[in-house]
Amino acid sequence: MTTEIITTAEDFTALADDWDELLRSSCRPTPFLSHEWLSNWWRVFGSNRRLLIIALRENGRLVGIAPLCIDRAGVQRTVQFIGHRHSDYTDFIIKDGPQKQAVTRALIDSLRNQAGWDACYLNELPENSSLLSVKSYLGSQARIRPVALCPRVSLKSDPRELEANISKNLRQDVSRKIRKAQRERGLVFQAFQELCGIDQARVLEEVRLLHIERRASLGGTSMYSDSDEWKFMQSVAEGFSRRKWLCLTTLHLDGQLAAYIFSVSYQDTVYFIHTGFKDVFSPLSPGKMLFHLSILDAAAKGYSWFDFGREVEAYKTKWTGVAGQNYLVELFAPRLASRLRVAAHSRLRPALGGIPGLGAAGKIIKNRLRPLRVPESSGGLVHE
Repeated sequence: MTTEIITTAEDFTALADDWDELLRSSCRPTPFLSHEWLSNWWRVFGSNRRLLIIALRENGRLVGIAPLCIDRAGVQRTVQFIGHRHSDYTDFIIKDGPQKQAVTRALIDSLRNQAGWDACYLNELPENSSLLSVKSYLGSQARIRPVALCPRVSLKSDPRELEANISKNLRQDVSRKIRKAQRERGLVFQAFQELCGIDQARVLEEVRLLHIERRASLGGTSMYSDSDEWKFMQSVAEGFSRRKWLCLTTLHLDGQLAAYIFSVSYQDTVYFIHTGFKDVFSPLSPGKMLFHLSILDAAAKGYSWFDFGREVEAYKTKWTGVAGQNYLVELFAPRLASRLRVAAHSRLRPALGGIPGLGAAGKIIKNRLRPLRVPESSGGLVHE
C-alpha cells in the first residue's frame, strides 16, 4: 500500500470521485463522510485549521482515508475529524473486506508518524467503527469512552407494525390531530429529495426563518443566525439536492409553513439534521404530526432506518426505544514536547471549556425520557 498526505484544498477537491467510490464500498457509509459534506464544511470552517487527510492506495485504488484536520486549542495542536461538531457520525473510511483491519492499522501508523500535532480527539465514532475494531492496536495510553446515544427507528416492518411501536396514546393523538388539520386547516404534507424546479432560495429561507423563530420562542438563539452556519447548511442543501440525497419534509396549515424537518439520506437510511415549527399552530402539534408523516414516508420509499442523530431529547424518544452508541477515542503523539503541551493544556482546560466539539455529552439521559436500549447485535451497552 502507498500513502498520500493531503494538505491542500486543491488536492482535497481532486479526490472527490475516488473518495465517494470508496465511501460506497466502505464498512459503514454515512452522508457525514461524503466528499460533498466534508468539502463544504472545509470551505466554510477550515480557514484557521490545517488539512491532514491520510489516503492509502493499493494498486492505484483508494482503500482507506483518514479525513482529519489540525486545530489549535491554547498551546495544544489537536487533530480532529473534518466536519467535527456538525457530523453525527465520523470515522476512517475503509474499504469493506478482509483487509479492513490492516488498512485501519496502517492509517493509525501514518497518523503517529506525522509531525505537528500533540493530541488527537476522534469524536462521534459509531459502535461498529473501524477504529474501535482495533482497540488493542491503539496503545495503552489511548482512551476510549462512550459519548452520545443516537436514537433510531427501524423501518423494516410494514406500516402497521411501525405504528404499533409507538404508544397507543401517541398514535391516537397524532391520528386525531391529522384528521382535524386536514378537515379544518387544509393540511398539506410535502417531501422533497431535490429542490430543482422550485424556488430553492425561497424554500431554504423559509426554513431558516422558522428555525430562528422557534429557537427565539424557547429563549435561545438559532445557529442559523450565524452567517457561516447558514452558509454551510445552504451549501449542503444545494449539493445534496443535486444528488437527490435531500429529505426535506414540510407541513403547511392555512397556506403557511407550519413545520419542517431537514434530513439527508444515504443508501438505506434517512439522517435527521434539524427541525422547527410555528408556535401559533402549537395546539395541533405540527412537529409531532410531521415526524409521524415523515417516518411513514421514509418507510414507504424503502428506507430501512430513520436516524435521529446524536443526543437524546424528549421528542425523539416518543418514536423509538432503540439507540446506537457513539464513542470518543483520544490518542497522544509519542513525543516529549507534545506530552508537555498536552499537560499544559490539561491545566488550562477548565478555562477553555473542555475538549472542542464534545459538548454536554455526559448529560444525555434524563429520568423523564423514554429508556433507550442499544441492540445487542451492535456490540454496545444496554441502557434500560
